[in-house]
Amino acid sequence: MISPDLNNNNLIYTCRAIVLDYAIDIHNLTESDQIFLGGPLGNFSLAGFEMVLSRHVSHYIINYYLPSGLFVVVSWISFLVPADVIPGRIRILCTLAIVCKTFPSKEL
Repeated sequence: MISPDLNNNNLIYTCRAIVLDYAIDIHNLTESDQIFLGGPLGNFSLAGFEMVLSRHVSHYIINYYLPSGLFVVVSWISFLVPADVIPGRIRILCTLAIVCKTFPSKEL
């Protein structure tokens, strides 16, 4: 549910139902942005708001970079298994292939 709050002439929306990848700040237009100088067409008044999006970086590190790095480390471990132990190497690489196939489709 989204609920608007009026705080210091800034309209702030808080959302408790959806986890966003961004922090959203909504501000009123400044005095200089409320007038459009159209040259020979004249001056025009504008109405609107400014929306500032700030990305949460930790979300990407935890959900993408860290698992991808672990996949690389697991694939390197398969090189440490002796070449004559074929079932062990195949088991490691098949498990890694299955995880890589399902990794992009997981719900975040």
